Amino acid sequence: MKKHTTIRHRMRGGVAIELTLFTLFISMLSIGLVEGGRVLNTYSQLLEATREGARMALRQGDTAGIDEFVSQLTADMDGTTPSVNVKVKSLGPDTKTVTVQVEYDYYPFFIEPADMDAASLQKELFGGLSDPIRLTPKTTMPMQ
Repeated sequence: MKKHTTIRHRMRGGVAIELTLFTLFISMLSIGLVEGGRVLNTYSQLLEATREGARMALRQGDTAGIDEFVSQLTADMDGTTPSVNVKVKSLGPDTKTVTVQVEYDYYPFFIEPADMDAASLQKELFGGLSDPIRLTPKTTMPMQ
C-alpha cells in the first residue's frame, strides 16, 4: 500500500511540471498574438494615412502640404515620428502618378523607444528581438 502512494506522489510532480510548461507555452503564444495584432493595427493606420494623402494630392492637383497632412494623421501614434515621402512620377505627357510612403519604426510593447538603456540591456539578453520593426506602407495613385 505504501508503494502505491509513492507512485501517486511522483505523478503529481509530473503533472505540475506539465502544467508549468503548458502555461508558459500558452503565455508566449498569447503575447505573440497580441503583439502581432498591434503591428497589424499600426500598419493599417499608416496605410490609411498614405491613402488619404494620395487622395488629397489628387483633389489638389499638386503635392503641396501632403507630408504635413499625413504627419497630422499619424501624430497620435506611440513611439517615433513617422517620416513621410511624397513623389510625383511622370509616365508620359499626360500621365503622372503620386506616391505617398510612410516609414515608421515600430517598437514591441516590451521596449519603449524613450527607454534606450533598457533596450540595450534587452538587446544583450534577447539578441535582435529588441530592434524596431520598420513598417513602410506605400500608396500610388494616378493623377489626371
